[in-house]
Amino acid sequence: MSAIRYYKVILTSGEKQAPIFFYETEGGEFDLQFGWATYSSCMHTTLDGAIHDFLDHVQREHNAKKDGIIISTSAPVKVSKDEVFQKP
Repeated sequence: MSAIRYYKVILTSGEKQAPIFFYETEGGEFDLQFGWATYSSCMHTTLDGAIHDFLDHVQREHNAKKDGIIISTSAPVKVSKDEVFQKP
């Protein structure tokens, strides 16, 4: 299924921040746009579910709770396909 909408959240890990993108399919499912093979277990029926799945993987991988690092995301914001695929 092709993506019809894109969303951006800002991932905050300690003092570092990075944009993370998610997409919605024509069927109303959501997943991480980049890195899904590493950080996503499957498509989700809600955007919040996809974001929480991603956060769970990141926290486990980096053992953030043990290290005292707080990992969080901002509220999702709808963005254009051009913003998702723009070159740095």
